Amino acid sequence: MISIRDLQFRYPRTDFSLQIPELTVAEGEKVAFVGPSGCGKTTLLNLVAGITTADSSSVVTAGQNVSNMSSSQRRDFRILNIGLVFQQFELVDYLDLKSNILLPFAINRSLQQSKDMEARAIGLAKEMGLGDKLKRFPQQLSQGEKQRCAICRALITEPRLILADEPTGNLDPKNKRTIMELLFEQAERFGQTLVMVTHDMSILGGMDRTIDFEQFRSETPATTEATS
Repeated sequence: MISIRDLQFRYPRTDFSLQIPELTVAEGEKVAFVGPSGCGKTTLLNLVAGITTADSSSVVTAGQNVSNMSSSQRRDFRILNIGLVFQQFELVDYLDLKSNILLPFAINRSLQQSKDMEARAIGLAKEMGLGDKLKRFPQQLSQGEKQRCAICRALITEPRLILADEPTGNLDPKNKRTIMELLFEQAERFGQTLVMVTHDMSILGGMDRTIDFEQFRSETPATTEATS
């Protein structure tokens, strides 16, 4: 599902450098990326999704070399193949919770919204304990509720690959269990690959493999916010 060769990436005007000679994630595998803030875990998720590109590398995701795609091709590829859970949620303020879950269908003509997808959105929201909040807007939600909405949005298209950046970071223990059970159940049902960035050691038992990013960091980063 993911194959990386000779990746070298550096943010301009910083000391941050990410170097990965080789990294692979098999289809259907559940992998956790761990390591201190600033070591490049989020950066790698962005490279795998084609949000960011490296000047010199081979990043193959779901059989496609995202490094060779145009910006519009990468955007369409993400919508069709990848479910993204962002650290900062990236919800749209003027859309209610249900519309935020269904957002991929509104922003890409390659996806067809149907009654089945609307029912799936409602079902996912109920599984996440959000069934009574479908008409609420992001500013009316708690941090944990925003996180759960973002995860529903990542799952709605039944993607081949789920990239989750700290998906349990804003959740209490009960909701954390609910989230992880749903992610694992969805991955099993649809044969999805799950790659997760986390600082939460308590959830690693459910993963197939853990990769420590300390091995890829060559210098101390100048900033940690964008590269965690």
